[in-house]
This record gives sequence, structure tokens and C-alpha cells, in this order.
Amino acid sequence: MTKAFLRRRNEFDAQTKGDLLFRVWLGVDFVESIQDETERTNFFKWYGTPPRFITDSLRQWGGLTPKQYEFARRKFTEATISGRQRWEARESQKQHLIQNNYIWTKERRQVTLEILAIKERMFGPKILGQTPEGMKLWVSLPNGSNAQKGNTITMTVTITPSEDDPTFAFGSRPSKWAVR
Repeated sequence: MTKAFLRRRNEFDAQTKGDLLFRVWLGVDFVESIQDETERTNFFKWYGTPPRFITDSLRQWGGLTPKQYEFARRKFTEATISGRQRWEARESQKQHLIQNNYIWTKERRQVTLEILAIKERMFGPKILGQTPEGMKLWVSLPNGSNAQKGNTITMTVTITPSEDDPTFAFGSRPSKWAVR
């Protein structure tokens, strides 16, 4: 490391000394250094990751220019506000579904889903669908259905609940489908 790199690194360390979360987000400190266990385990779910050019600049030059620092600080503030709020909203929705007994059980049954997302996979497209109650299901899109995001599809599937979240499940062997 050159003297200039070390000088910039020391300046950056002094500039961000009291802000552990910002330093972890930038990849300067390890997530394990966060004391709160909930914050530590959910850190990247809440705050996401910084823009690549920022982390590359830190790695290459040891610090950030004033404009880069201002940009990174603004992005972290936005991520702090929106990311955590989205996560907390999803958690409260999940708790609401569990309290009202809207959970998946392992069975084969007919489901009606609004298609939230479609992903192309090696063995065909998969969809993330949501029931009218709010439960989500990841399942293969039936061949020939030509469904799009936003369509409603009814089909019979074998359901396997997620181990982590009873309001989320994986579906297999879709049949008897109809797109509306």
C-alpha cells in the first residue's frame, strides 16, 4: 500500500469513525461487529448493498472523494428509511396472516394466484404468485398458459410450505390451469 492510500484510508476512517452501520454497509467493517442480533441478521435485507463504484473506489483508493461520500451517505439514508420500513411491513403482514390462520399446509389443492413476477429458469418459467389473502407461492408456470405479470391464474398444485415462513410455499406439478 502506498502512503497516499494509507493517508486516504486514515482520513476516511476518521470521517466515518462513529457510524458503524454505514461502515458495514460500505464493506469496511464486518457485519459481526454489530451488537444487536436482529440488526446483524437482517442487515442486508434492510439496507441492501452500496453501489459498486463506491466499494470499488474504497478498495482501489482507500477513501472517497467528497462527492462520492455525499452520494454514498444519501444512498445509505434512503436505504435505511425504505429498506427497513419495507421489511417491517412484510413482517407485520406475515404476522397478520399467521394470526388469521392463513398459512400453507403440505397438500395438493387448487389455488388462485395473482402473478407478481415471472422468472425464466432452465426448465421453464417460474412465477411468484399471491393469493387473495396475501400468502405467496413459487411455482412453475404451466406450459402453454402464456400468462403475464398481473394476470390471475387458477391451478391445482402440490404445495410444500417454506420452513422459515408459513405464509410462503413452493408449488410443484401444476395442472388444470386457467388464466383470467
